[in-house]
Amino acid sequence: MRRIILASHGSLAEGMLSAVKMILGDHYCIHGYGLDKYETIQALLEAVQKEIDGASGDEIFVVCDIKSGSVHHAMIQLLKREEDIKIISGMNLGMVLELCTSQLNTRDPGILQRILETGKNDIFFLDKAAIQSLKEGKEGDSLW
Repeated sequence: MRRIILASHGSLAEGMLSAVKMILGDHYCIHGYGLDKYETIQALLEAVQKEIDGASGDEIFVVCDIKSGSVHHAMIQLLKREEDIKIISGMNLGMVLELCTSQLNTRDPGILQRILETGKNDIFFLDKAAIQSLKEGKEGDSLW
């Protein structure tokens, strides 16, 4: 079974969890842990550790809000455990949805790369000039 744990500063993880459940429903094994609720990094880490206790044989993804942040550094401590734990930073909704719905073997590095690419490709910049370029056909990409 695949377990997904969202971990963040503030309440980003809980908000992301809410958005995922709104889109996919409540049938995925996904949980959110925000630093504002747990108040200290150690308390957040202990809550996540409790979540994954007894998850022997499960594939566990911990998705953090930002690379090299305090939450990310705390979650790295989970890699000392024996479970199959992977940590991804740079949380965004597209990547989390892809992680939830991917039926493919995420133990395959190629699949993991596709999931990360989904997150990267969801970053997009628009302003008036970009819209005008799209309208004039100067860009090969479209808005949707």
